[in-house]
Amino acid sequence: MKILPRLVVVEGSHGSGKTTLAKALVRTLNKAGLRTRYTKEPYSPILRKAIDELASKHGRDSLALAYLIAVDRQLHLRNISRSLRIKETVVSDRYMDSSFVYQRIDGLSKSMINRLNFFVPRPKITIYLNAPYEVRVSRLKKKGRLRSSHIFLSPLALKKEQRLYREIQSRNRGPNTLELDGTGSIRDNVATAREFVMSHIQTGNGQSSR
Repeated sequence: MKILPRLVVVEGSHGSGKTTLAKALVRTLNKAGLRTRYTKEPYSPILRKAIDELASKHGRDSLALAYLIAVDRQLHLRNISRSLRIKETVVSDRYMDSSFVYQRIDGLSKSMINRLNFFVPRPKITIYLNAPYEVRVSRLKKKGRLRSSHIFLSPLALKKEQRLYREIQSRNRGPNTLELDGTGSIRDNVATAREFVMSHIQTGNGQSSR
């Protein structure tokens, strides 16, 4: 499977701190001289409203949502490819692993998810952020994001996503993956992630950027 050489993905359950980490990582990589930009999934503002509707209890349609996520990802990859062509590093807040978590919570099989996303290349680096269920729920409550009307933000779904992410992390462990404690210091986590990314991303002369 094709690997995108400058794509860094940050994954984690809702409330794990992944968005905070991803944005802070982009800032610190740019300061270190590695031209980097932040992006996220869902990507398209046009599709996001429909995605939210299909992920709500009253509008739920598992297959339609999975197809729409795949369409959104294709548009996202087109945008990512433009950045990679000009030697930018891209940090994506969610990517393919999110489909293996949320589409499975929504009742789809792994084989169906794979078929819908047959075109998706692997990232160079995946960073997983972990935090206990109680911590995540507390953070989501403070942000007003704990919504029983959303199929992925109910208490049951929040517990399932944690278990599914653990399964994925266990399966994907390797030299290009990093696991961080989402309850730890953001400064320390960003510093660790920065060093990890800088040691893996290649510069134009073929040397590591560290």
